[in-house]
Amino acid sequence: HPAFGYFAAAYGLTQVPIEVEGKEPGPKQLAELIDFAKKNDIKVVFIEPQFAQKAAKTIADAIGGEVVTIDPLQEDWPAGMTAIATALQKTLN
Repeated sequence: HPAFGYFAAAYGLTQVPIEVEGKEPGPKQLAELIDFAKKNDIKVVFIEPQFAQKAAKTIADAIGGEVVTIDPLQEDWPAGMTAIATALQKTLN
């Protein structure tokens, strides 16, 4: 979600999109994402439930990591933000 870009910038993180304009990566882009994740010791792939999970799962498997779902569009916004904060705390510490 675009809002995560602002969050990432505010906290010194980097957001690397898997899908661009709603399109899943092709084999070349997938290989580049896996290489980037390995070089940067990334072990978590965050996804939104509204998007396909196949590419995220492929990347996570290739890097020995995990897929974590976060939903910025939950109907109960405060609960959603708390869930996202909890997921980030658990995986980034």
